[in-house]
Amino acid sequence: MKSVLLKQKLKSGFSDYVFLTPKGTAYRKEDSLKHSFKRACERAGIKNLRFHDLRHTFGTRGIELTGKLVAVNKILGHSSIQTTMGYVHTDDSLRDTAEKVGNFE
Repeated sequence: MKSVLLKQKLKSGFSDYVFLTPKGTAYRKEDSLKHSFKRACERAGIKNLRFHDLRHTFGTRGIELTGKLVAVNKILGHSSIQTTMGYVHTDDSLRDTAEKVGNFE
């Protein structure tokens, strides 16, 4: 790891910063993903959406469309199924289906 950082330091021309923008300048708040996402939402007229909400949406839709909890768990990078279940907000049709299967005689 130290060698990687030393190479980066040489590449940056001994800048005070380890990682630089493609232009060779220090990253600013305006360069962050969070800031870019916020600007994109403002331009699109979307309010009260956090970047993290996209993970929840992916988890929910992944389970709804495929039913593959373990696959969604691995894609999201969670260490436990319980964590993934916290991301999943299924609609009523899935609950209805589960209840019908549970009541099958």
